[in-house]
Amino acid sequence: MFSHDHAKPSVLNRKQLSDQVYDYLRVKIISGKVHNGEWIRQEDIAEELGVSHTPIRQALERLVMDGMAERVPFKGVRVVRSSIGEMAEIYALRMFVEPILVRLAVPHLSKNVEKIQLLSDWIDRSKNMISLDQMAARRMINLNFHSEIVRESRNSTLLWLHNITLNKFPDWILAEGLFKNEDQVRSHFDAEIAEHRSILDAIARGDADLAVRYAEDHLRRTFMTDLVTLAGIPLELLKEKENDLQALKNGRVLSDLA
Repeated sequence: MFSHDHAKPSVLNRKQLSDQVYDYLRVKIISGKVHNGEWIRQEDIAEELGVSHTPIRQALERLVMDGMAERVPFKGVRVVRSSIGEMAEIYALRMFVEPILVRLAVPHLSKNVEKIQLLSDWIDRSKNMISLDQMAARRMINLNFHSEIVRESRNSTLLWLHNITLNKFPDWILAEGLFKNEDQVRSHFDAEIAEHRSILDAIARGDADLAVRYAEDHLRRTFMTDLVTLAGIPLELLKEKENDLQALKNGRVLSDLA
């Protein structure tokens, strides 16, 4: 996939190579092959991929901009180390933003037969992805499924915010925790597939209310349950963070401050 060309590459080729390095690193982070807080060494990546440091630096900067990594002065770049509080805040933010985007997306996506079929194919493809070595591909399908749905909302500002929640939330922690509890793997993935199918069916019918309800139920089960059981985050903290945003949404915070 990667090749090292000693001739001076064009701007386009450098951009393409940087994109490939970014995708490679993103998959490693999502799959848990690079852990929470682990340093990403340019020398190691250059040796693994056989590329120069320029596209690696560009890819690392993109990871930092997307919230998946952080630059520490005089030390380098590492995968974001998320505290329990930060993970709870990211969970609450996604619970706040994604249902809004789903509602906005339904009128457009319900008419897009080709994309509905693409999303359906992704659900089918993920059915038998249950082994640890398939985790990276499965996580990418899951992220792409949600991203493609909300993209049809056509609200660039909310999409930018949603993208931050996807990239900043360390779902690879859940992947690691899940495979430490192998008895939960099949039931977890079966539930995920069934919930994705319900969301997509509601969208295909143009039922925005039902699609939003299914999306909220899916996110709450997936993240609240797994964050508590696999990441050890107190349930009370998740509820507190979610209630704070809901209060803001309903205007209660603003009225209390007035």
